[in-house]
Amino acid sequence: MRRKLNDIKGRIRHEIKIEDLIGETIDLTPKGAELVGAHHKHGSQSGTSLTVDPVKGLFYCFNCGEGGDVISWFMSTYGVGFSEAVQMLAARLGIPLDGATSEEFNQMVKMQVDRREIEAIYEDACRYFQGQMTPEIRQYLSQRGISDQTIEIQRIGYAPVGDSGLLDHLLEGGHRSIAKSGLFGLKSEEEGYPLFQGRLIIPYLVGHRPMYFIGRQTEFTPDKPWEAGKYKKLLTRSTQHPYVSQTVQNRYLFGTDSLRPGKDVILTEGVMDAIMAIQAGYSCISPATVRLSARDGPLLLKETKQSGQIYIINDNEENEAGRKGAEATARFLESKGKHALLVELPRKADQDKIDLADFLREEGREGLDQLLQTARPLYAWQLERTAKPAQREWLLPAARDFIVDNLSFLSDEFLVEGFIREKVIAQFGLKMGDAKALLKVWKDNRSDPPKELANTVEAWDQVSENEETDDGLTPDEIRERYFVGKEFSPQLLGTEIIEEIPLIFYGNQIHLYQDGVFAANDHKLLQTMQMKLGVLSIKRYLKETESWLKVHCSTEKGKVNTQTDVLNLKNGLLNVFTGEFREHSPEFKSTIRIPVTYDPNAKAPLWQKFLSEVVPPDCIPVLWEFIGYCLLPDTRFETNLMATGSGANGKSVLLKAISELVGTANMANVPLQELSENRFKRAELAGKLINVFSDLSSRAIQDSAFFKIITSGDPIDAERKFQHPFQFTPFARLLFSANELPATADNTDGFFRRWLIVPFPNSFPPGKRDVRLTEKLCAPSELSGALNLAIEGVQRLYRQGRFSTSQTINSQLTDYRLRSDPVAAFVAECCVLEEFAIVSKTELYHAYRLWTADSGSKTMSQKRFGPLIRSLEGVDETRDSGTRSWVGIGLKTSGSQLRSVK
Repeated sequence: MRRKLNDIKGRIRHEIKIEDLIGETIDLTPKGAELVGAHHKHGSQSGTSLTVDPVKGLFYCFNCGEGGDVISWFMSTYGVGFSEAVQMLAARLGIPLDGATSEEFNQMVKMQVDRREIEAIYEDACRYFQGQMTPEIRQYLSQRGISDQTIEIQRIGYAPVGDSGLLDHLLEGGHRSIAKSGLFGLKSEEEGYPLFQGRLIIPYLVGHRPMYFIGRQTEFTPDKPWEAGKYKKLLTRSTQHPYVSQTVQNRYLFGTDSLRPGKDVILTEGVMDAIMAIQAGYSCISPATVRLSARDGPLLLKETKQSGQIYIINDNEENEAGRKGAEATARFLESKGKHALLVELPRKADQDKIDLADFLREEGREGLDQLLQTARPLYAWQLERTAKPAQREWLLPAARDFIVDNLSFLSDEFLVEGFIREKVIAQFGLKMGDAKALLKVWKDNRSDPPKELANTVEAWDQVSENEETDDGLTPDEIRERYFVGKEFSPQLLGTEIIEEIPLIFYGNQIHLYQDGVFAANDHKLLQTMQMKLGVLSIKRYLKETESWLKVHCSTEKGKVNTQTDVLNLKNGLLNVFTGEFREHSPEFKSTIRIPVTYDPNAKAPLWQKFLSEVVPPDCIPVLWEFIGYCLLPDTRFETNLMATGSGANGKSVLLKAISELVGTANMANVPLQELSENRFKRAELAGKLINVFSDLSSRAIQDSAFFKIITSGDPIDAERKFQHPFQFTPFARLLFSANELPATADNTDGFFRRWLIVPFPNSFPPGKRDVRLTEKLCAPSELSGALNLAIEGVQRLYRQGRFSTSQTINSQLTDYRLRSDPVAAFVAECCVLEEFAIVSKTELYHAYRLWTADSGSKTMSQKRFGPLIRSLEGVDETRDSGTRSWVGIGLKTSGSQLRSVK
């Protein structure tokens, strides 16, 4: 009966489309791969709080937390129990329920009801843990590279030490089966204690609903023997804990919500590794262990059934536990017909260990994208680790053993021969003449691969000789199309790709035209080449084709991202000054697309209300002008934004909202100080409209040269790791927020005039904050309205030829300059800047020394003082009656002179 009930539930979930069932009562609209609408029970201000995932068959409401599958929706909407829901939905499909009233069926129903009670407890517990996130905990995560946005998306929370708050919260929520949840241990029938204390609480989300929890140790975890483990999992039923529900089991992999059909997936060792990878934009799952358990294997196969390439990235450590675990996982997947590629994280000589989270913090997405290009199948990975025998007579036997152990299941002779000639011969130090004998060893020991292996088409693909590519080509037909004689021709393959896909070479990267924009998508290009080469897609052919394409799809720099009057929007191309709107076209060579739909009638009431509450009124027009300025690849106004103010005052919310409006794909994330200090970081600005960094350090800016160059849009040199240096013309506007403005060693007008400093003077205590404000500002209708306001702003900016005047912003800039530049403060307090003013150099410097002594400022030498005075606008040097003097400046005291200078 258990099997029968599971079969019935499976058919219901598979055959009744969740979008059709929910669509019976709610209007749903597409949003990416999902559908959104307003929950029929309580509505939604944005109209998008309810999210439906047709692929996974799940729904979730961000307002009330309700979620689940088709059965859950039916129970909630029609107010029936689990048993009634199953019977009614089965009746829709005409599925007979023989014996549906049997005792065993009723027991199964009871377990399902029990599980739903547990899931309701988990939802409320998750919300409680989220509410306990203190600034200290957020700082703890921030130091580990995890953003506030990721904390919200992953629903990460915190369990306070020795606190009864969770129990009180659950009791207030009306839950009565709390002990069953595995969240509490029992000292007696009357006394319990929370399982998690002083730990980060990381939920395993399915459809954004928590199905399981894991607690990660922090510096706040009590120093007790029972809290020694790095991770702590929920209690499960045992003789020690008989009160825990049988349905509480760790039958989930972390990160399954990040999976998408056809998208490549990373399999990594730790939960924090997976969180960092998901934050960087990858699909990533983790079993929270170095080696798959018997339970994890089938789960992994199930969850990745519709995924693209699997990359295994475990820790790289001295004891090699991560490597061994990765190899074991790859062997398991190979045995089930799933092809995996292994990636080794680079470990420095002074490092005992590096994990994926460490690597992403250091190198970012760009570094990992580069590293993924080095991924190898298991047999190539093992060859690199096979020791070469010391004795010459043992070289050939060792190579034979390797081929028997690792290549016998490969079926493509051309592939095997190429691997032997390119790799095996070199690894064992053999002669090329030995390749023929080794190929014979392979032929004599060849065995059939698992049937399922023919489902993938990747580098070193393990498929049979008669397998076809996506173009329907056999290996012989591939050779006929892309080879000249026995030699591969990158020109033939490259020419075919260029004819099919518009390409440009920009910013030292190949960009493919897709969805109205040229995007740097190395993986898509690699996938295209591999699909065409099929079983012959060896690394050398791919590299040769890529090199050929870089030369032959080059585009003149002056033709890419140069139309500073046209916005590439989600639904077409808009000329911001004439209002002309037209369809996308590859003739418009742009690597930028603003991910917002143009609707000339859209309004943004939330944006307008928000700005009116967080900044002074005379700053608002300037902000809209600057936001509009950020939408175009144009740096003519040489201006950047600094949002200032301490505490919860809205500046981070504004930067996040601007980032969503402009598009995170068009954004870099480099601190101000690193623009000059790190040549790799500068490369991140290539092709980006904005560079956004919140909570900037107050560390002094020692060198502002690159800041000025970037702001002015002058060509700069940059370098991506593992690639050649290149030159590009930046147009990224710089947006920062800071509690305290950074000191600067550059006190020239050329530095200060490049800033708009906007204060955020109002602080919003926890009770008065809208924690979902960013989400509301980024609703599609609000973004379309904000786009219209930004367009009005940029039209006004170009019409005026300058930013609107704001006394607040001018005052902020003056204060910043005076704090950063003591000489400027001295001039403002003690001097007059007049065309006919004159003062001797000795007298001016003497007055400056008296002023520093009086004000407590540090006195600089006359050698440094002179050039700073000379840099003032309208000030020059002269010799008056034999005395070396300054003209254009004088002292406010009686010692200065004001007369005609001839």
